[in-house]
Amino acid sequence: MSRYEIDLHLPVDVMRRAPFILVGPDSRFLPLGVLADSVGHGGKQLQRVSPLVLSRMSDKAAEAQIFCFAFLYVNDQYRRVLFLTHPIEMNESVSEEALEALLAEAERIAGLLNCSIIEVELHHQVEGPVAFPTSFSLVSYDLARAMTVKADADLFRRIGFEELTEVNCFEGKINDLEIGPEDVNGKRRDQEVSPVSPGEYFKFIDKGSFDIRSFEISRWDSAFKTTSPPNFPCFEDTTFLAQRRSRLGFLKGSGGGYIHWAPNIMEPFNLYCTPHILLFYHVLEQYFYECGKVIEWGLGSEDRSLLSFLLFRAVESMKERGIRRVQFANVEGSQSFMRSYLNDKGFNLIHRIKLLQKEVD
Repeated sequence: MSRYEIDLHLPVDVMRRAPFILVGPDSRFLPLGVLADSVGHGGKQLQRVSPLVLSRMSDKAAEAQIFCFAFLYVNDQYRRVLFLTHPIEMNESVSEEALEALLAEAERIAGLLNCSIIEVELHHQVEGPVAFPTSFSLVSYDLARAMTVKADADLFRRIGFEELTEVNCFEGKINDLEIGPEDVNGKRRDQEVSPVSPGEYFKFIDKGSFDIRSFEISRWDSAFKTTSPPNFPCFEDTTFLAQRRSRLGFLKGSGGGYIHWAPNIMEPFNLYCTPHILLFYHVLEQYFYECGKVIEWGLGSEDRSLLSFLLFRAVESMKERGIRRVQFANVEGSQSFMRSYLNDKGFNLIHRIKLLQKEVD
């Protein structure tokens, strides 16, 4: 077997092989070559993000083989998780042996950090440009250009990983979508669905109270909040809330549904070629986007008409910005109601992520 070693640095060549956007509290330090964010857990402050480079060692030199980002986060069961982004090729002859060596090193690092779980994100299907975000983590690769390792999930299963879930993203041309009022009492419904500010959205939404909702890797860990900068671009007309009315006509609480979309910041990223695009918020607000992406959504029940009104309002706000393509993300494979609805409305599957998990000692 070849001898491999792991190193914690960010090679310059990574941006050529897998252009990426880094979001989150530490993105402003990236131009200095520093990933400075940390996570507090169990009375300790631990490094949040680590770039991992696996190299094959020889008598002559070290040859980089595989790269990925490792994220430390705390899941909803308050357990530490080491999360790996989809590995990318640093050498065109990457072998299964090298991939197994990377995972073995990740397991060793997880032990040093007292993580009880390792998770790996695999982009199992990519058809066409996938809008930002493309990952559950704080790093989104440009999947149209990323040189991701062709990883077979069976290899991971052989070394103890199990498939935790499958998450899908759908796309449609905005003028071809069959979205509109589906309820005879539509006027009342339309009055209930209203835009809210990012602050109001975060205040009212208790996602745990919705039976049908978008997939999130962690609702507990603050690093994955998507309601305000610097974590995420969240403009004023991108969040909508469906509030129920009481018998007296007053709007109540968190309501019957919500939806949150974001512009595809991969577009200005490709234009300006900077992984810290969120530092230039004025650029994001003024850019004319081609694609918008629904990233968060929830319903209290399988209510097609309410979902149609939420999506209708989101699509109308996209049209006001000149957006022509819409993507609907974070639909788990088990959510047959959502998949059936989106298929009926003219959406096509363009991106499938498999999230694999392994318990470690």
